[in-house]
Amino acid sequence: METPNIFRFARGSALNTAIIGWILDFVSYGGELKGLGIEIIKKISRNEIQKIDNIQILSMYKNISLVIEINDDYLITIDDITFAKNQSNILKKRRDIISKDTKYLDRKKLFAYVHIGNKHEYGVGCDNCYVLSRDELLEMIKPYEEKNKELLGEYVDYLNFLNEFTLKYKTEQDFCNWHRLSWEGYFNEMQDSLNESDSKWETFTSKEGDSISFEWNRKSKKYKLSTGEEIEYFVYLMIETKLPCRYKYNYNENKPYLLFKVEVSETKYKSEIRNYVWNIINDIKDKYETDELFIEKTSHAIGTHMTLGRIEEIKTKEKLEACVDIAEKIISDLDKLI
Repeated sequence: METPNIFRFARGSALNTAIIGWILDFVSYGGELKGLGIEIIKKISRNEIQKIDNIQILSMYKNISLVIEINDDYLITIDDITFAKNQSNILKKRRDIISKDTKYLDRKKLFAYVHIGNKHEYGVGCDNCYVLSRDELLEMIKPYEEKNKELLGEYVDYLNFLNEFTLKYKTEQDFCNWHRLSWEGYFNEMQDSLNESDSKWETFTSKEGDSISFEWNRKSKKYKLSTGEEIEYFVYLMIETKLPCRYKYNYNENKPYLLFKVEVSETKYKSEIRNYVWNIINDIKDKYETDELFIEKTSHAIGTHMTLGRIEEIKTKEKLEACVDIAEKIISDLDKLI
């Protein structure tokens, strides 16, 4: 049984910005955590702020989690984006509001965001903004955890807990033992190894619950009409699975499936192109299929992104990687024919 830890049951911006605000309070209060607060400020200011004569921390000013006045010339804002999705416009709006605030017109503004998840792309929409990651927080906080085991030590345990479940894909074959974090870690590793700029993973929510998908091997094709006109479309692969509850770590009943996908923007030719590509895949797949690896044609509705075929009953990482290997060979063969 896991040791009780309050951070496992907290979520959202209140968790991470609250702990950071609490740490930064020690910069003015003094004590053993003062040095940690100064380190955090130096980190998110990229060492631009070296000396702190005075500091004032405001909570939820202009809907920003933390607004920090430093000396008489700097202003730092901190928000949590761990669970944020497509919020670049909202974050920009908040930056614009604080930048135009008459109270702070004479101060230099620095914008920071906390992200303790696994996503590579943060959706901040600002090249000059600093994103404080889980690994950076651990590196800074760990030397201080013994000074405050009751709260700081538990926060370190929580961050290590997230790392443990993220890296579980390295040692666990059975998907029953994978948390949603494990899928994120696995897809990050796939993305890094592929070195494809258009490979990506996303989590999304539907009436049936949360899911995660990974797209890769995207190839642009041309479909030639009888008139000589060419219609562009794309073929790609996708792994998709439903996700367990965010706080369910002990068992995952969901299994992934591998999809062959086609993307067609031209409404008039969606069905025609979909059937054309599937017929070629159907001929190719015969030399790769086995009793345990069968690619089933789907009856997906006609849309921009259409599923051609799927492989199901994938219960282990080993089986998934075997399916991925064959799917990539089929797409490679397809690439030579069309």
